[in-house]
Amino acid sequence: MVTSVIAYPRLVDYDTDPPVGLPLPYVGQNVVDRLPFVPFANDPTSSEWRTYLSWVRQQKNKGKNEENVTLGLVEGVLLTESCLFSLSPQQWLTDSVIEASIKSILSLDPLETSVGFLPHFFYTKLMDIERYDYEGVQTWFKRAFGEEKKVSDMSTLVIFQNQDQVHWVCYGIFLEKKCIQQFDSLEGSDVKALESLYHWLDDSMDAEGKQLRSKDWCLYGTRPGQPTQTNGYDCGLFSILLSLCIAKDLPLGLVRQSIMNSARCQLWNHLMRVLPSPHRLLI
Repeated sequence: MVTSVIAYPRLVDYDTDPPVGLPLPYVGQNVVDRLPFVPFANDPTSSEWRTYLSWVRQQKNKGKNEENVTLGLVEGVLLTESCLFSLSPQQWLTDSVIEASIKSILSLDPLETSVGFLPHFFYTKLMDIERYDYEGVQTWFKRAFGEEKKVSDMSTLVIFQNQDQVHWVCYGIFLEKKCIQQFDSLEGSDVKALESLYHWLDDSMDAEGKQLRSKDWCLYGTRPGQPTQTNGYDCGLFSILLSLCIAKDLPLGLVRQSIMNSARCQLWNHLMRVLPSPHRLLI
């Protein structure tokens, strides 16, 4: 049954501690020195930098009327030259680059079975024309994780949101910790999004014959000390890296503005390698 009236959990303000007895915000438990994922585990080589920067220059020199060449599929996501060009310095990442990056990285470093990413445009469909629409995504969890999987089987779910088509953020639903948290490199707190995700979780659990107690849960916007961007174009990269950290229970401090230029080079080289021939021959 879809609930139209729902009691939402307490929203904990930006720099306020939760009341005693309620869940604490996210803290990664698997301590490592740097991001462990391919392609971020090692610094870009001189050769990788040269190839990346040379390709970027070639793309900048192309005429406006030249063809946007289709490069191929990565994990079912179509990539073109203009998609890959979004990984050049000071560019906003395209939807397809974010989706292909997450899927290809996780194909090399799979998650635990109780952790997963909801489909890329899940939140957009959930809030159809800014109105909560459970029916619009009712089958999406099963499509992503299989008919035998239940929402109640999960410990962590990760969701992307493209706010007004100009800013990427991600969210974590932590079922064991009983909190939902926003991870926004511009330090935002989207109350409507947090409540809508809880509403979806409540409806999903109800469909499985289980009940949530809102008074046991907390909603957190971005918290003090979370990684922040210092420009207007790196939100997509921050969202990719932050989402991988929360999916792998890693410290958020691994994500810093200082690594973003290298991350663009690393992701470009990675995607070019996993593209089908002949495009991988470019590197």
